[in-house]
This record gives sequence, structure tokens and C-alpha cells, in this order.
Amino acid sequence: MYLCSFMRDNAIPKVIVDSLKEGGFALQIKGKAGTGKTLFALELIRTLRDKPAYYLTTRVSPVDLLKQVPWIERYLPIENILDARAARIPAELDFRKINTTNITAFIKELYEIMQQSEEEVITLIIDSIDAIKTTMGLPWDNYQLEKALFEIASVLKTNIVIIVERYDVIQLDYLVDGIIKTVRNVEDGRVLRYALIEKIRGQKITTPVVLFTLTGGKFGMFDCCFTPNPLQTKSVKKVKKLKEKVRKLSEKNAVPTGIDVIDNLLNGGLTIGSFNVLEIHPYIGNTYLYFLMPMIINMVKNKRLVYFIPPSGIAPIEIKRTIQPFISDTDFRKYIKIFKLRLPGHAATEEKQTISVDARSIISTLEETEGYVQEYIPDTGGIEHLGITGADTLQYTFGADNVYSILGRWSAGAKLTNKTEIVIAKKGQKILSDLVNMADTHLVIDLKRGTPVFYGNMPYTGYFGLDIKIEAPQNEGELAKIEIELIPIE
Repeated sequence: MYLCSFMRDNAIPKVIVDSLKEGGFALQIKGKAGTGKTLFALELIRTLRDKPAYYLTTRVSPVDLLKQVPWIERYLPIENILDARAARIPAELDFRKINTTNITAFIKELYEIMQQSEEEVITLIIDSIDAIKTTMGLPWDNYQLEKALFEIASVLKTNIVIIVERYDVIQLDYLVDGIIKTVRNVEDGRVLRYALIEKIRGQKITTPVVLFTLTGGKFGMFDCCFTPNPLQTKSVKKVKKLKEKVRKLSEKNAVPTGIDVIDNLLNGGLTIGSFNVLEIHPYIGNTYLYFLMPMIINMVKNKRLVYFIPPSGIAPIEIKRTIQPFISDTDFRKYIKIFKLRLPGHAATEEKQTISVDARSIISTLEETEGYVQEYIPDTGGIEHLGITGADTLQYTFGADNVYSILGRWSAGAKLTNKTEIVIAKKGQKILSDLVNMADTHLVIDLKRGTPVFYGNMPYTGYFGLDIKIEAPQNEGELAKIEIELIPIE
């Protein structure tokens, strides 16, 4: 699965932070207007909070900067905000003015400021170099100013961070030590933001693309790694004691997903008696199973049945291994049922806690499955139940045309039996569009630039990054806990 964390603090990739620790590093941040260059630079200041930094502003007044980004004042003293705007009416006397009339005066003044610092490593952020060159009357392809700044970096071990308002390949790319390019794309009306780490001299770039968001006026990064067992990986983020809340099914006639964004969007969760499609990218592995885990756990706590017809490529034993750390053995045996389709002419291979169903036809298979379900329901706390079915398993077993022929009956059956049906369909699957036409909701877990994102097609939503917190059992007899938060990419 993809284990994803949202980095709210210290959200700058480690390879960049490591490059700035020793000082004397020249970093270029480039990108179109509105892509997040300034907030990325300010997040650098917060991440390097133990080292002094200066921020030179050329477009926005220092007063407006502190109004727009109020949190930065905790990490950037006002005396370290340098005003290099060409027009200063009215004057803001609390902030130091920097002479930008010519290169000599400008460089001399900056050198004196940097030299006064008692710290060995300091960082100077210039936002933006293009505005200063315009004031000085320098053409954009004249790099005399930048070279002078790099000399300061070399002599004083000062990090120079230059924000550039160009995003194409320029000669400056070859002069700096590192290049970060911020990108804002709009796909089907959804905003996607990511940073490209194009160059870091002296460092190996293991993750060249990082998804981020500017929600809440801060730069936040999504850090994801692929792991076969999130309960054992060293990449699990240390979290405080997670408290799992039991959400009752009777409150809004809905099955809560346990994910606040989705439950708020759907007025409590997936409607009881609904037919829902969860579209997944084929390369996300069993991430979707962890995504559904809060809902599965909540159903069990409400003493309701959950059954699986596993998607193709995931064995019943893998579903058991994934779920069992979160649910007691007693509850698993009582409330979790996993069905395995047995093809005609094939010998049955019985697996513990797995129920074999003859795959003679798709109708008989669904009827036999539901028959078993109705048999088990009296032993649970209510008739509402949750079915999770792999559409590809049905398609590969019976053919797309046969699945298509029973879609209406299949979706209507959910309402008749108080079942909340979740159909797992892989992106690009032949019958996906037909499934969606029957669905009450169409939710998607996709991969964007190598990172999982969530969004809704029905109801429509923007992109969300995943923040998955998993707490492994601390003592013998305890259960693992999971919490999933969706962070809007804005």
C-alpha cells in the first residue's frame, strides 16, 4: 500500500533542507504566477527556524505580507524583512529599505547586513530577482546581479534563495546549485499542485516530484512511500494515541466512511441501500483496502456484517491479514465474510474463514452470495450490511457483457436488502462507465505524479491528498488503529 502523510510543519523535502544546512548554497525557485513560490520560500524559513533568515520583498509591502501570511512573524523578525520595492508610498518606517537603484549600492548594502550576523549560516530570500532587475534597468538575460549575489554566498556562507518569475529553461539554471519548479495544473476543474526538484548539486534526488497544497495559507507537502506492511515499516509516522469513534448507522440512515470529508459531503456517509463505485488506479495496490478500513471497523463495532468478493489480484488471505490487526478474532469470525468464486470443473481449495461460491453464472453467483449473507445476518445486530465486490473479478469470470446484463438488477438489489454495495473498479476497466451510470456515488483513488489522490466524480469534488495515520498495537491483546484525513489541494 501507499502510506501517505501530510507534512504540515517542516514541509520542505529533506534533500533541500540538507543542502542548505552548511550554507553557501544558491537555490532558484521558479514557476508561473500563483504556483506557490512565495509560500514555498516562507516555509523554508519556518523549516530552518534555528538559523536566521532575511526576506527581501520587491512586490508586496512588508505590512501586507504579514497580513497575508501572519504565521511567518513567529519565525521571521520584522527587522529581517527587507523592503526593496521601487515604489514606497506611503513609507513603512518600521521596515528597512534597500537601495535598488544600482547593483553596487544594492550588493554593498546586502553584504553589510549579512556580515553583521553572528550566526555561521544564514539564508537570504529574494522575492523576486526579476523585479529588482527591472528597477535597475537590467535585461532578463543579464546575470551580473545574480553572479554578485553568489559571490556573497561563497564568501559569507550565506544561502541565497532567488525567486524567478520565469519558468522556462534559462542560463541561470546552470549557475545555481539547486532548482525547484512549482507547478499549478487544472485538470477537469480540479487544482493539482506539485514541485519539481530539477537540480540539487551534490545530493541524490530520490523523489523528484512532490505534491503539495497551499490550504490555510501555508505550504504543506504529501510524503508517500510504498510498503507491503504499514504496521512494520519504519516509515510509519509517530502519532498520538488514536481514538476511534463509533458512528451509529441509525443517525442518518447512512454507513459512515469514518473519513470526515466524505461523511460531511454525503450527509453522514454512504446511504444504506445504495450502489457505490470506488474507482482505483491499478498501481495503488491494496491502498483502497486501508482507505475503507475505518468504515469496516465502524460496521463491526455496530455489529453489522461486512462481506467481500475480492478484486482480482488480491487473495482472500491478504484481505484477512490486512483486516485482522484492526479487529478482534471473535469479531472477524462473526462479522467479516470473504467469498471465493469456484469455477466449474475446478477443485475447491478451502481456506479458513473463506466461503466458496460456485461460479456457474453471474446471477446464480450473486444470488448464492446474498443467500449466505441473509443466513448470517440474524446472528448480527441488524439487517444493514456492507458488501465490497471487485468488478474485475466478475468481469474476468463471466465476461463484460454478462456483467452489463445484470447491472440494473444488481444495483436494485442493494436497496431491497438494506445493503450498502461498494464496487471496486479499476481505472480503464471495460464496464466502468456502465457501472457509473448505475451508481449513487462515484469516488476515485488515483495516482497523480506518483502520489495517491482522492476525488469525487459524483458528487463532484476537487483533489484531496491522503494523510493516513496508523498506530500499531502497543501491548499484547491490543488492536491496531487507523485514522484517515483528506487534505484539499488548493
